[in-house]
Amino acid sequence: MSDVKSENPRKIAGVAFLVLAFFVLCVGVYFVSQGKSDDIAQERERINKEIKDAVSYGQSGDYERAVALLKELVTKHPKNSDALYNYGVALRSVRKLSDADQVFQDLLEINSKDYEAWAERANLAVLENNLETAFDYLEKIPRGEGQLILRLRTDPQWQALEKHPRMNKIRSLQGLTKLNYQ
Repeated sequence: MSDVKSENPRKIAGVAFLVLAFFVLCVGVYFVSQGKSDDIAQERERINKEIKDAVSYGQSGDYERAVALLKELVTKHPKNSDALYNYGVALRSVRKLSDADQVFQDLLEINSKDYEAWAERANLAVLENNLETAFDYLEKIPRGEGQLILRLRTDPQWQALEKHPRMNKIRSLQGLTKLNYQ
């Protein structure tokens, strides 16, 4: 009987040790993950700052510098959708239309519902005088997405196509009528 009593405290101590070890492990994992979360957040902030810097260069007319910065950023972070999107816009600004289209295709491989990328591909198709493809892309954009309503209302390239039958269909899909188009 004394043997049974002496084993119970050992088992309880063993279980208590395992619970404590598990707790310490969980706390350690938590703090390590917090450190990684902080690192990830800092990296994200750094990338966003670099994108903003590149956009500033583009807005000031230094397109080549914007392209170079964004190319470097996309090389380091090929899955960053914001970097890809802005790189595509920058390439369009320097008239590298096929390169820009490829960037938007890459972006759509990451997220097929990036309707801004679809709208940009439509813009590129118009610039290459491929209206049917441009309309195909625009028709992929659900109502209210991709800032399409704003684009249709303010972009001279789309306003110039106002009378095209497919443009009427797209305006209708987006909820735009003749009265609220302008």
